[in-house]
Amino acid sequence: MKRGLLLTLVTVAIALLCGNVFAYSPIVKDIPFEVWIGDEEDNTSSPFVDLNFFRFTGAFNFDDYVTFDDNDPNDVTTDVRWSFMPEAPGLVLINGNDGITDPYTEAIEPGAEELTDRTDNSPVPRASALADFWDILDSPSSGTPPYPDPVPGTELDTWVMLFASNGSKYSCGSVHVIANVKVGSVDEPDVISVVDIVEDVWTYDMPASDGWAKSTEAGTDGTQIGTTGIYWGTHGTSGGDTISAGPAAGHTGNGFYCIWDAPANDIPYAAGYVYRTKYTLRSSQADVTKVPKIRLLTQCVGTGILAYSGGVLLAGGNVNRLFAPGAVAETYTAYMEPPTNLAAGGVTNLKPKFEVYAFSSAEYGTTIYCDEVVVQRFATPSKASAAGVIKTYSTTDGWTGWMPQTIVPPFGTATVSSNATGLYIETPGPITAMNYGRWYTPADSSGVQFTADKLYRCVYTLQSAVSTLGQIRCLNANKAADWTSKLVILPNQTQVHLPAATGTEYSNWYETMPAFHTVDPTNNNMTLDVDIADGNAAQLGRMYITKVELLYYDIP
Repeated sequence: MKRGLLLTLVTVAIALLCGNVFAYSPIVKDIPFEVWIGDEEDNTSSPFVDLNFFRFTGAFNFDDYVTFDDNDPNDVTTDVRWSFMPEAPGLVLINGNDGITDPYTEAIEPGAEELTDRTDNSPVPRASALADFWDILDSPSSGTPPYPDPVPGTELDTWVMLFASNGSKYSCGSVHVIANVKVGSVDEPDVISVVDIVEDVWTYDMPASDGWAKSTEAGTDGTQIGTTGIYWGTHGTSGGDTISAGPAAGHTGNGFYCIWDAPANDIPYAAGYVYRTKYTLRSSQADVTKVPKIRLLTQCVGTGILAYSGGVLLAGGNVNRLFAPGAVAETYTAYMEPPTNLAAGGVTNLKPKFEVYAFSSAEYGTTIYCDEVVVQRFATPSKASAAGVIKTYSTTDGWTGWMPQTIVPPFGTATVSSNATGLYIETPGPITAMNYGRWYTPADSSGVQFTADKLYRCVYTLQSAVSTLGQIRCLNANKAADWTSKLVILPNQTQVHLPAATGTEYSNWYETMPAFHTVDPTNNNMTLDVDIADGNAAQLGRMYITKVELLYYDIP
C-alpha cells in the first residue's frame, strides 16, 4: 500500500489569514491523519459477492474536530461551513461532493459544496455532520458494483484538505485518504488512523529525588563567573521533590546563573522521533516582569563529543513579558528532533536541562521552582502530512524579507551574502575576536504571526562543503522575544551532524505561545533566523541556507 505520496495541495493553507468580518476563525484541531477506505462492509452475504465497493460511511463527525477561540462569541453554536479540496479531481467524493477548486473564495462560502447542514445550529457535534468517503477511482460513481479488483500500485492514495469556515475566515487540516485493499483473499475494513501517537518516555514527578543534579557546567554556588559581575546562583531543593534556581547567597544585588541536568542515561536516543518535554514551573515572584530568563532544552549525550540541543527560552525581565511563571505553577513545553544520523556520532541518550539566568536588576531577587518534568515522544511526521504550509523560501521561491547582519565590535567580521546556491554565511576564523554572521526575517516584515493551537515546524536546509564550521543556531521567536525556540549545532571532532555538501534538513519544532500579546499585537509576529559564530582558529568556512520551510501541524 502506498503511504508516501507527496501532498501538493497543502500550499493552499497560505490563505488561512483571510477576511476581517469575524475576529476569529473556527479552529480545525486533531483531524484524523488517515482514512483507509475498505470494501469489506459493502459485500453481500447471501450469496456472497465481493463488490469491491470502496465506500466509508460515517467515517467520523466533522464537528468532533473543530474548536473555537475562547473569545469567539460564535462558539455556542455550530455556524460552521465544512468543505474540502482534493489533491486531484476524480479520485474521491465526500458526502457526494467532489470538492471545491478555489479555496481563496469557495472555502469561505462553499455553497452547494458544503458538506454538512449549516442550518443545524445544535451544539457540537451535530448528527448532520458525519463524513462519508467514496473512492471513485476504484469504484467509479458512473458504474455499478461489483467493481473489478483495483490494479496493485494504482489504487487510491491521495490527500484532501478540509476547511471549516464561519463565512468570513477559515482554518484547515489535511487528511490522507487511501484504498484499504485486500491482503490475499481477505477484504479489508474501513479504518481511521491516527499516527501522532504520543508515548510517555520518562516522568520526573519529584526531580529533586529523581536524579536531577546541578550541572557539571556550573561552578560553585555564590562564586563570580570570571569577571562578569554575574554569580553562580543557588541550586536548591524543596521537600525532597522540587528543584530550584535562585540568587547567589550574599549577592542578591547581582546577576546569577543556574543550570540543572536530568540524569544522562534515563532517556534513550531513538532516530525518527520528535521529543517533547513538559516542565511545570513556578516562581517566588508574582510580577512576571521581574522573572529571570528561563531556558528549557534537551541535549544529546553519548560516547562522542557531539553537541546538538534544542528547546525554548522564556524571557523574563521588564520589557514585553507576558507569560513567565508566577506563583501559580504552569506547564511549558519544549521540543527537539534529533537528526537521524546522530547514532553514528556516538549519541546514546538525550538529557533534559533547566537553566535560569538573571542579567538585569529587575530579575535579581527571584527564585524559579521546577516541580515536574515529563518527557514524551512521537514519530516524526512527514512534511507532506502537515496541516498547512505557511512559507517556503529558496532560490526558486525567492528570499523576500530576509536580511543579512554582522556585528562589530566586539565581534569580528563574517561575510554574509547570497548567490545562485542560496544565502550564505562565511567566517574566516578569529583573528582578534569571534566572528559572527546572521540571516533573518525581521518580525515586522516576515508576514507570519503566531496563531492559536499550532505545532510549528521550521525546516532549515543547510549545506556546506567543509566540516570546520563554527556554532550554528536555527531560531524562531516572536517579536517580543519572550518566546524563542532554538536549535543549536555545535562543532567538535565528531562531525556527522554538521551540514552535508548535498544539504541537510534541520527541523526546529515549537508550539504556539502560551498566551498572546494584546496591547501590541505585533509582538505576536514571528521571526526566522540562522546565525553562525566561530570560537577558535579551526572554525571557519562557508555555509549555505538553500531552503527554509515553515509548516504547522495539529498539536498531538
